[in-house]
Amino acid sequence: MTASSSIREYFGRGEVITNAAADETVALWKSGKKEPGSRFVVGVLGTINHLCPIDPLFKTLACLLKTEPELRNTIRIMHVGHCDADMVRAQASLYELGDLIDLKGYLERKTAIRTLVQADLLYLSVHRFEEYNILPGRIFDYLVSGKPVLGIIPADSDAATLIGEYSQGAAFRHDEIEKAAAYIKRMFEKRSAIGNAGGIHDPGLIASAMADQYALVLNRLQDGEP
Repeated sequence: MTASSSIREYFGRGEVITNAAADETVALWKSGKKEPGSRFVVGVLGTINHLCPIDPLFKTLACLLKTEPELRNTIRIMHVGHCDADMVRAQASLYELGDLIDLKGYLERKTAIRTLVQADLLYLSVHRFEEYNILPGRIFDYLVSGKPVLGIIPADSDAATLIGEYSQGAAFRHDEIEKAAAYIKRMFEKRSAIGNAGGIHDPGLIASAMADQYALVLNRLQDGEP
């Protein structure tokens, strides 16, 4: 059993059973309501680093605001998690986005999800690690949020596959910034419909369902089946 297709490819065999969101996460996404009249919020959950960078989001928003400058006063970036705050602010300033960032810092998991209930769109980016792909656990929290996910990720990655498989947003390559910017604009135009759509999920994405899949595989092995 492997947790991603990249690992399966490395070993040359195996059955992929991904990680999952904790069962309580769906309820957490439903625990609040989007504040009426508030800004369009792009939420970012988890550690920002060279493996999960925020720079592609800055590039995308800069591209959007270049053609739609009137949106500047209505957009906000909210990050919850570890990061080098000075570095992130410096990166944002390069794109003239420093005034749009709200860095909450690390919050306990339940508080982090409740904070991001205010998000209209969730952002995910991963770099390719050599020839293999990284699948951050935060994607499963995203996929049960009921909110659209903007993925700026390798096209053949497990993350891109999951976003497409569950119709929970859109994935773009790192060289498709203009397309990603157009997607944000579309989600902005739909924000009244998606802002409070928390906790819509596929039952197969929660931990108890994944545990059932593991149990089936273990039962097969116990019975001597491949």
